[in-house]
Amino acid sequence: LTREFHSKEMTRGRRLRIIEICRLVLLAIVLLLSQFTGNVLGCSSAIKKKLDPDPVTVHSIPALGCYSDSEKKRDLPDYVGRYQHMRKHLCNSFCLLRGAKYFGMQDTDACFCGNSYGRLGRVTEVYCPAKCPGEIGESCGGKTYNSIYEVTEGVPLVKY
Repeated sequence: LTREFHSKEMTRGRRLRIIEICRLVLLAIVLLLSQFTGNVLGCSSAIKKKLDPDPVTVHSIPALGCYSDSEKKRDLPDYVGRYQHMRKHLCNSFCLLRGAKYFGMQDTDACFCGNSYGRLGRVTEVYCPAKCPGEIGESCGGKTYNSIYEVTEGVPLVKY
């Protein structure tokens, strides 16, 4: 891969895609480690700072609506996990890596992925009252209700 990466035949777009995938894989490893240890090598505050950016710096991902879910048969079947520092842009990135078309945020910090949604029906926004941490005025679902979003390429974890 190193030889191919530096070859003249590789396009700039492909190089950027490889770099983005590597960055997301590293982030996933850091998130998983921090879930089990509470911090990673004593740098939990640095990780939190990276994952909890100023809301103005994160690209907006518009919601498609609030939809019912069931713990027995999930509307979005691919459960990424529940993480106290989960954000819409992180969930988007995890679902992008999994090849999903849609992602859902549930009860503030749970992330789900899937290629279709709405099997259990759309409900009013009253059922998705949980606010997204660090994102002003954004809904991140409710208990057994998903705020659904379309997976978007090119949404950075943080706009630098």
